Amino acid sequence: MNPTSRKIIIFSFLGVGIAILIGFGTMALWRSADTAGPYEQAKSAARAAGIPMSVEEARPQPPINPGDNAAPLLKPVLNKLELERKSSARLQELMEAGNYELALKECEELFALLEGAKPGLAKTRLDFDRDYSRGVDVKFPELASMKALTQITVHRARIAKAQNDHAKAIEYLKLGHKLESLHRDEYTIIGFLVTHSLHRITNRGYRQVAVASEGQVEQLEALLASFDPPEQPSIERAIKTDSLLAQSTIEREFQIGRGGTFNQIRTGQRGLTLLLQETVKDVESLRRSGNDVISATEEMDARSEKVEASLIPDPGIVLFTIIRPLFGGLGLAQVQSQADQVVTRAYIQILIHKAKTQRWPRNLQEVGITEADPFNGKPLNYRTDVSGMRIWSIGADRDDDDGQFLDEIKARNRPSPTSLEEKGDIVAIYPPPK
Repeated sequence: MNPTSRKIIIFSFLGVGIAILIGFGTMALWRSADTAGPYEQAKSAARAAGIPMSVEEARPQPPINPGDNAAPLLKPVLNKLELERKSSARLQELMEAGNYELALKECEELFALLEGAKPGLAKTRLDFDRDYSRGVDVKFPELASMKALTQITVHRARIAKAQNDHAKAIEYLKLGHKLESLHRDEYTIIGFLVTHSLHRITNRGYRQVAVASEGQVEQLEALLASFDPPEQPSIERAIKTDSLLAQSTIEREFQIGRGGTFNQIRTGQRGLTLLLQETVKDVESLRRSGNDVISATEEMDARSEKVEASLIPDPGIVLFTIIRPLFGGLGLAQVQSQADQVVTRAYIQILIHKAKTQRWPRNLQEVGITEADPFNGKPLNYRTDVSGMRIWSIGADRDDDDGQFLDEIKARNRPSPTSLEEKGDIVAIYPPPK
């Protein structure tokens, strides 16, 4: 091979190599712009919307004094309770049998531990770094225990009212409301839903004690005065908190900023970009909705479904569908809780009127009940008959079922099945159903 041919071949190989390097460089730059660019933009937009991007950004301001942190104070108590084994089922069985003395003895040890936690019950804030750094592993068992503890206080209230110790029953119910407020400031979505289940437990307790106090004006008025519904937790705060937990999970699993491979980082950044973009839209939906949190959460779920239904086989979208927090039921839970509280308060007011006048009020205006049904903004529904009275909210399906529970509707429809959309009304009845 002559020297000229050799030079041509060498230069040809060099040219091809340079072209390949330029091609890879261009592709890398393009890919980098395709991931990092939108990701950085999504981070900026999220920060502007107040969505935390780090534990530091999520920590309440001003910082919480460690001595004012409720969760660590309660943890030693919660860890000893063995609630699944010893509480609700056994107490329920004893109370239904009318064996109140044995029921009290059965939960004496549990309640002694709860009494020991009283010094911490006034502490109402949580430190994000300490109580969320381990995420759901730390948080969710506590919430389940809080629910069980609240149930125990309501059991104790029922025992007290069965023994005609209404002052003690009211004290226990107030303690139940205090327990509800402990996790008010830093909410995950699961925490949000558990809190509303606690509301329902104590609302039922208040109605039970009200029935036991029939005709006793002072006791009923004391019960109404003690009924101080806890603040509604913030859906927006729950969404932001869960967004941060999801971000942390993606960054850890895909080793973003920790030496992950190109494909790992690209997939993770795509998932993070979608997560942040949708979280910003969620916050915007809530702010636009005003008080209509049901429609806001329906809008969130619809957008999530649209992203998840994408035909593009993008690993980032797959990651997004796996990690995105589930918002369904948040708005519904909040409005149900509000409606239950409004109905409970009105129920006690009506029983006070009956105790004073020896008759049911002709309408709610006669009692001075002005709170509207949170589901439609209209007055609560109320009726009396020879057997007693009913007061109700139209409930989650926003359809007035004439003051019937879902179980009553199902019994009426048998043997035909009841529609899955049917939820029944939120009802308080006197005398209560057996």
